[in-house]
Amino acid sequence: IIHGNLVTAKLSDKPAYEALSYAWGHLVYCEKIYLPTSYLEITSNLATALRQLRHQDRPRKLWVDALCINQSDEAEKGHQVMLMAQIYSGTKSCLAWLGEANTETHAAVRTIRDLASKAWPQLDFKPINAFFKQAWFSRLWVVQEACL
Repeated sequence: IIHGNLVTAKLSDKPAYEALSYAWGHLVYCEKIYLPTSYLEITSNLATALRQLRHQDRPRKLWVDALCINQSDEAEKGHQVMLMAQIYSGTKSCLAWLGEANTETHAAVRTIRDLASKAWPQLDFKPINAFFKQAWFSRLWVVQEACL
């Protein structure tokens, strides 16, 4: 079960938070995050990310677009999009959730590590291609989020 709180903060107050960059996945809201007075329905990809990224011994303050922006209010969404640069540049750190690991992504990470320690000998591009074909890399905001 995922529990959380929503807190309103002003960016001008420089609140301490981490931003989560992820792909929403299929827009099927089959999971829930429980709040003190209600709950919000979320995608399974977000639920998985929140479960994997939570600290075991303390709360984590995350800015997550699906939770922090009222998705049924077009005016608010438009306003928040204008603030994305401030949101991502003001974060303590940005977490990139690429999705659940599998054998190909593990192989890609091993290959990337090998590349860092060796100077390009006999590359295996198949796992690297599989790694970069994950949904997160196809998102429009990825470059902006990574740069900020």
